[in-house]
Amino acid sequence: MGVGKRGTMTARHFIVVSDLHCGSIVALCPPDLVSVEEGTPIPQNDWQKWLWEHWEDFWRWTATQTSTGDDVTLMVNGDLIEGNHHRSVQAWPETADHVNAAIAVLQPIAKQVSRTYVVVGTEAHTKNVEHGIARAIGAETHPDGRHAADVLEVEADDQLLVWAHHCSTTSRAWLTSGEPGRLISNARLAAINAGHKPPNFVCAAHRHRMDYWTDGGRQYCMIGPSWQLLTRYGYKVVTHEKPHVGGYIVTVDGGKITCTPKRWDVPERKRVKL
Repeated sequence: MGVGKRGTMTARHFIVVSDLHCGSIVALCPPDLVSVEEGTPIPQNDWQKWLWEHWEDFWRWTATQTSTGDDVTLMVNGDLIEGNHHRSVQAWPETADHVNAAIAVLQPIAKQVSRTYVVVGTEAHTKNVEHGIARAIGAETHPDGRHAADVLEVEADDQLLVWAHHCSTTSRAWLTSGEPGRLISNARLAAINAGHKPPNFVCAAHRHRMDYWTDGGRQYCMIGPSWQLLTRYGYKVVTHEKPHVGGYIVTVDGGKITCTPKRWDVPERKRVKL
């Protein structure tokens, strides 16, 4: 994968992935996975092969963005598994297979970075299994004692960065770009009203599309992409959506924040030609 253990802390890098949805037939699936049900192999389908190829590409890319001596944190921002929900016919029947797939995907990366943190996702997908997955991959314990956090606040070089899985979604494409600005403004105002330190960077996920906003130096918001293609349920609620695949790196160096994304678009559908 190319991401190594880091030594002295010069720059702090946060490599962020989310919405793995392991267990979905249109989401990330590691090769050579075996079901808990009598050891039956779970082969990758064509879409999963495409996703896995880009997953490996993503980690090769991260190796070009970090240097020996940098401090590297893996942030997993929710929805690690698909779970069985909405009577879906596109999820593996055994939830334990979803969990094992997520561990197989994340554990090799977690072993190579300085530390790992996990944020919980959508209850309908994951119930409470993300705590167990976090424990299995060796993630850090949250200050409240849990292995996965609802909201994770990190202070680095006097900058406050906040990760939470959820944000608002919309089926109206022309409204998507407004959400990052709304999200960071709401988070800062809520903190100020409570007498807390306002965040400099807010990171969300959930809607499977990447969007980024900044005022050029004080406020930043990133809504991350996913590792799942559109499901049958997705076709129902956002019929013409094109999910984004990938992740991003947030770097804090000398009190300055930068965000570097890596994103792929899904391939075009095969068409009927007359």
